Amino acid sequence: MLLRHACLIPKLLRNYKRLLIDREPVLRSVDFSITAACPCACKHCCVAPLADSTRQPMSLEEKVNAIDQILALGAVAINFMGGEPLADPDLPALVAHVPRCEAVVVVTTNGVLLDEASLDRLIGAGLGILAVSLDEPDPAAHDAFRGRAGTFAAAMAAVVAAR
Repeated sequence: MLLRHACLIPKLLRNYKRLLIDREPVLRSVDFSITAACPCACKHCCVAPLADSTRQPMSLEEKVNAIDQILALGAVAINFMGGEPLADPDLPALVAHVPRCEAVVVVTTNGVLLDEASLDRLIGAGLGILAVSLDEPDPAAHDAFRGRAGTFAAAMAAVVAAR
């Protein structure tokens, strides 16, 4: 992977200097839950219980500011997740905001909202890695775990589209 992202080497070297010589803590990666919205009702979801309908969601400006802080703390990987990150219309702008030589952008999706057009937008914006959640090898068990029929097929279609 490092060869695919060779422009990260200077930042990695700076991070090791900060860590080993300057004795500063350095952030390596961040899972950024950009939305609680999701078309599924997964049994393992840690975001849904925290969702608060009385609070305003973060604005694009606030999310961009958070990304800038994450990068300044040294992160070389930012994983946009949710809920379902593709439910957030800001996702392509957030992916595009991360400079390719500062961090690898990961999007973790259940695949339900992924289609070729959204995948093309994300790739065009600078997506580095697409992670598709697959919880069970059996379609019925996977769908039951995700709380929505068709999620296994959607996840497999997302993998095929990504290839």
